[in-house]
Amino acid sequence: MRREKWLGQNGKYAAGTLPLMLIAALLMVALPAKGQFPSYHIDFDVYWTGARYFLDGGYLYGEIPTLHQGAHLPFTYPPVAVLVFIPFALLPYQASSVLFTLLSLVALYVVARYTLNALRTYGFAVTEKPWHEIVLWGVIIASLFTAPIGDTFGFGQINLLLMALIVLDCLTPQRRWWTGALVGLTIAIKLTPMVFLLYFFWRRDWKSMGMTVGSLVAYNLIAFLVMPSTAKLYWTEIITNGERIGNYDYAGNQSINGLLARFGLEDTTLSVAWLIVALIAGLAVAVIVWQLVKTRQHFAALMVNGLAANLCSPVSWEHHWTWAIPLVALFAVWACKQTPARWVWGVLSGLGIIIFYANPYAHLPSDQHRELAWSPWQHIVGESYVLWTLLVLIALLALRPFSRASEMRDAVVKVTALKKPVPERD
Repeated sequence: MRREKWLGQNGKYAAGTLPLMLIAALLMVALPAKGQFPSYHIDFDVYWTGARYFLDGGYLYGEIPTLHQGAHLPFTYPPVAVLVFIPFALLPYQASSVLFTLLSLVALYVVARYTLNALRTYGFAVTEKPWHEIVLWGVIIASLFTAPIGDTFGFGQINLLLMALIVLDCLTPQRRWWTGALVGLTIAIKLTPMVFLLYFFWRRDWKSMGMTVGSLVAYNLIAFLVMPSTAKLYWTEIITNGERIGNYDYAGNQSINGLLARFGLEDTTLSVAWLIVALIAGLAVAVIVWQLVKTRQHFAALMVNGLAANLCSPVSWEHHWTWAIPLVALFAVWACKQTPARWVWGVLSGLGIIIFYANPYAHLPSDQHRELAWSPWQHIVGESYVLWTLLVLIALLALRPFSRASEMRDAVVKVTALKKPVPERD
C-alpha cells in the first residue's frame, strides 16, 4: 500500500515538473540564439579556445586564435582555469558549448533549491508535491530573464557554476573534512571568491578556512607543475595588467571602481578613491555578515558576502551580479512576514526586480567613453546596481533586522516541526 502511494505521488511529481524542466533547458540553449541553434556564447568561446590553444602548445596569455565568430579577445583567467576547461576543449566546440550550458542549468537549479529552502525558514513554504518542484522550476525560468542570470547563459559565463560550488560548500548542513575545498577551487579559477573567507572567519570555522587556503595552494601547485612558465607569467605580470580587462568606465562595469571612473577619475586618483570607498563598503559588509552569522542566518550572510565581491572588484560586469537575485527574493519575504520597517524591504525588493530585469544602464549612451558625458540623472540610472546595493547595506546596518528575522525563522522552524505528519502504518 505504501509503495503504491509512493509511486502515485512521484508519478504526479514527474508529470508536473518534467515539462518545466524541458522548457528551462530549451530556454537556456536557444534563448540567446538569434536564429542560431545551438546559440553562440562568446565568453565560453574564449575559455574553449584558450584551453585548446594551450593543448596545442600556444602562448596562453598572448593573442589566442580568432574566436568562432571572428572576435579577438584575451584569456584573462588564472592558470587553474585552463586546466578546468581542458575537458571541454577535448570535445568539438558546439558539443562542449551545449554541455557547459546544461551544467550551468544544473548549477542554477542547485542555487534555486537552496534559496527556496532558506525562504521556507522565514515562512515561505510550498511543501506539497508536485507544487514545490513546480514553484522551484517557475523561479528558475523567471530568473532566466534577469540580466545577471540571463547574460551569464547568453555569454557562456562561469558565474553560476562558481556560485553553486560556493553554496554547496558553505551551506550544506553536514560539515565534511573537505569542506572549503570547493571555495578554494573557485578562488583558483577566478580570484574574487576570496571574499568568502570572511564567511568562514565569522563562523569561526577554522578547519574549513584552512582547507580553503590549503586547497587553493594545492590547485596552483598543480598548475605550476603542468605549466610552469605560464603560471609564473600570470602571477608575476598578467595579474596586475588591468588593460586586458577593458575600460573601467564602460557602463557594464557595475562596481565602485566603474562608478568612480565614469565620474572622470583615472590613474592614481581613481586607484586611491577606489581603495578608500571599497574599504568602507567592505567593512560595512563585514559587519553585516557577522551579525547575520551571529543570528544563524547563514544563507543571507553568504548572499551579502557575495555582494562584497561585486562592489569591491575593479570590474564587475552585470553577469557577475548573480548573488543579488536571491536577496531580492529574501527581501520580498521579509516584507511580507516582518512587521518592523517591512515597507523598506518591499521597496528594496521592488527596486531590485526593476533594476535586474530592466538592466537600466544598457539603455544609456555607452562605449567609447561616452559614459563620461552622462547627466546626473543618467548617472543615477546607469549606476543602479551599485546604488541599489549601497541602499541594501545602509538598510541592513540602520534597521538591524537580524534578531527579528532570526526570531521569525526559529518560530517557523518550531511550527513546521509540530506540523510534521506521523508516518502511516500499513
